[in-house]
Amino acid sequence: MIDWRSLFDALHVEWRDHGGNSSRNSIAIKCPFCRDDPSTHLAVAYDGAGYYCYRNPLHRGVSASRLLVRLGASYDEARRLLRHYSGGPTVVAAPREVPSFSQLQTAWSHFDPVSQSDRYIDYLTCRGFEDADLVADYYDMRYARVGKWSGRLLIPYYENGSLISWVGRSIINHDPKYLAQISDASLLFVPGRTQAAYSVGILVEGPLDALKIAAACRTQGIMAAALSGKALPASKLLRISRFLDGCARRYLAPDSDVPMSQIMAAINTIACALKSRYIRRLPIPQGRKDPGELSYQEVRTWLTGMKSGRG
Repeated sequence: MIDWRSLFDALHVEWRDHGGNSSRNSIAIKCPFCRDDPSTHLAVAYDGAGYYCYRNPLHRGVSASRLLVRLGASYDEARRLLRHYSGGPTVVAAPREVPSFSQLQTAWSHFDPVSQSDRYIDYLTCRGFEDADLVADYYDMRYARVGKWSGRLLIPYYENGSLISWVGRSIINHDPKYLAQISDASLLFVPGRTQAAYSVGILVEGPLDALKIAAACRTQGIMAAALSGKALPASKLLRISRFLDGCARRYLAPDSDVPMSQIMAAINTIACALKSRYIRRLPIPQGRKDPGELSYQEVRTWLTGMKSGRG
């Protein structure tokens, strides 16, 4: 095991172990192979499994020496550093205490149903949900009267029928816009406690984008899932694989302002995880930023050609 924190400090390399592209199993730094990395896109695994760049999937490897040399160390210095910072206990942040299913469900039961609040129903209506009260009930959305969750539309994340987290979307310009109950880069949001059979799977960015597609196409064999962040750790890729398993058509529909290089990198990463090249980019209709801005009819028109094979 390598104490990457101390090693990077010795090389004066900035790192982060939370947020961004890091996870409980990795530490993130600027990718030295990209040269122009604007953020910390290289995830380095604590367990020695190697490193991986989220901007460019070709920038990956398992040789710690090669990584250190790329960061500016000589081969001799790299070997010395690895000897010095290996073998002893690696300093890893203490694991977070994740609430149990029953604790999450108990906390969730204390929130009020959104369908009982005109304020939140008005918000959903303004966001283009035609049957806002029915949507709120069907997808079990809630709100809090007081506390840190007040002023946020609470959207539950379910997996195998169990509540695993929720996210609060601010309706009154809170910062941050989204607040997660459990901040985990591996989570994937699929609307609803259970999903009907679907043959078309679409990956989008935010939960409201996924909700808009799911609500507009509830009986059409189309389902969307929200990536809820740009990071694609192995645990999220596994969830993506499960979501898209069995789909006749698979798409990634990124926001219109996402650079093409990032889009293609994400498609390549997901395709590798699926062991298939069969995932396509689905452009957002011109003049719109994301699916959440579309009306139900615009969603259906947008997806009609895609489902029939013309898109």
